[in-house]
Amino acid sequence: MKARKLKDKGYEFFLKKKYEKALHYFNEALKLDPKDISLHQKIGDTLLRLGRNDEAVRAYKKAAQMYAQKGFLMKAIGVYKLILEIKPEAEDVKELLVELYAEKGEEPAETMAVSSRTLLEKIQHRKEEMAEEISPAEKEEEKIKVNLEELEMEEVKEEEKPEESEEEIEIDLEEEKDVDSFIKELGLDEEVNIEIGEKEELISKLPSYPIFSQCNRDCFSDIVDSIQLKRFSRGDLIIREGDTGRSFYIIVEGRVYVIKNTPEGPVKLATLEEGSFFGEFAFLTGDRRSASVVAAEDVAVLEFSEDLLEELLKKHPSVAEVLVEFYKERILDTMLAISPFFRVFDPRERKEILKNFKFYEVPENTILIREGEEGDGFYIIMFGKVRVTRRDETGKVYEVATLGAGDFFGEISLLTQGPTTATVTTLERTGLFKLSAAKFQEMIMTYPQVLEITYQYKEKREEELRQLFADRESLIRTGIV
Repeated sequence: MKARKLKDKGYEFFLKKKYEKALHYFNEALKLDPKDISLHQKIGDTLLRLGRNDEAVRAYKKAAQMYAQKGFLMKAIGVYKLILEIKPEAEDVKELLVELYAEKGEEPAETMAVSSRTLLEKIQHRKEEMAEEISPAEKEEEKIKVNLEELEMEEVKEEEKPEESEEEIEIDLEEEKDVDSFIKELGLDEEVNIEIGEKEELISKLPSYPIFSQCNRDCFSDIVDSIQLKRFSRGDLIIREGDTGRSFYIIVEGRVYVIKNTPEGPVKLATLEEGSFFGEFAFLTGDRRSASVVAAEDVAVLEFSEDLLEELLKKHPSVAEVLVEFYKERILDTMLAISPFFRVFDPRERKEILKNFKFYEVPENTILIREGEEGDGFYIIMFGKVRVTRRDETGKVYEVATLGAGDFFGEISLLTQGPTTATVTTLERTGLFKLSAAKFQEMIMTYPQVLEITYQYKEKREEELRQLFADRESLIRTGIV
């Protein structure tokens, strides 16, 4: 493929810092493949190295416009951040992104009654806890390199692709045009106008992005301004297992490995690529990082930090509701997949079930479930804590467990259609997602496979109750009340 060979040749000269020749090959490749957005971005990179900043900005603008209109919002934001590094006053790209992606007109199923003040208090409390446990020296950002060779040796090698026939690249380098000629040929000799085209039809085809697409125009604009573009080299540690989750990330370019430490050594759990989110679980639940994330190659990511969230909540209180929706989309689906009951559903079915979960913010010392009564729903904790207690045969009350963000309870009594076996009380102000008993029964009618699962639970119920007090992990895993 000639265009690909020209592009590769351009990369070769770019790496050798022969930027005029690189520009030549990129331009020739673009003539053959004008829809290759990465070529516009690479032309911007090349012009920047040549000190042609104004022309570089124009090339980047073309790339950002094309990314945005093709549905690659994160790539577009990444290029916009590059533009701001060169020309801080450039705002037209952001205006395009706001026009295309802010509040796409989707009606939320129901307004979430969540207080921004509560979430702000949670952030402040977590910051105070971190200040006590981490010394100033440890807070300083450190760049740790990870040796990836052993991990990658375990990977299955890709099947060898048939070699492409060698095709001669016929470009007469003796007659190369000067840089100004290329700039004119590329249309970068005058300001690039950012256009949307057929707006309504285009917007209807664009994907919806968590957090971004649920925000109004002002909030979206503030996120784009405040979100940080960060670059990491191959082997750089981006997230460390065991750390407090104070940010989540979205990959703009490159790949990362998710790595878990085990007694036998580090194990690679997954490879994430462009557009993937990572780190959001610990960020939203307040837990420690459950795994490390390492750059598999040079990578660019957008960082959504706790500080950014704090500022957004102060300026745009409605972000609290957006965050609840984000939690619902990113975390709740994972929690349902883990639940011994909900994991029988496929991803599409779980998405439908998620729509029936409602959010509630409940004060401290509120009894959610009372032992011996009829179960009223299945609960998942977004933030806060609850205490689970149970009476023995003499009437003495024992504490079974304390549950926090990400834990769930309540499905056993719904499955067995029997009374609840414990009392659940909030220890502090708590945010909960609840699937009501009525919606649960509707679900049984909609998904007949639930009946089979219910029967299996009934048969195992007696043994599960004997294990209830064994340990907290089995209690959470098998359900509570």
